[in-house]
Amino acid sequence: MVKFDLLLPAEAAMLFQNRVVCDVIEYKMTSAVGPACIWRGSVEAEYFTITFLNGILTISLSEREYQLGGENAVNYAISNTFDSLIKIAGDNAVMSAEAKYNYILKQWPKEQKEVSFTDVMVALNWTYKAGVKIDYDMLIN
Repeated sequence: MVKFDLLLPAEAAMLFQNRVVCDVIEYKMTSAVGPACIWRGSVEAEYFTITFLNGILTISLSEREYQLGGENAVNYAISNTFDSLIKIAGDNAVMSAEAKYNYILKQWPKEQKEVSFTDVMVALNWTYKAGVKIDYDMLIN
């Protein structure tokens, strides 16, 4: 289980919380910057794309599917493990760079394998509509 700490102030985070998931597809793939986990789907009145990449959970919500991403994508949360390493480093630039390097090299691949949509739903305080299941994209590796 991957736990997340908010990056947004509580008031801003509330704009993304408390939705009911109608459908979701999970994509796990290797991107130019390493492994990524992406979830696409819909909640009751909107579409969403959520990405977990480099320890950051990014979300995009829109009433129109074609408007996802781009300007309305927001860095919503950070992996608790990554956040802890950064806080230990504090304002020390060398320690901060080393913490980020060590996370990306050692912890991130592990968290990419462990992360699930349930972890994301906990961070967002979302629930499932009755009978919803997660579909997995079998074409992407």
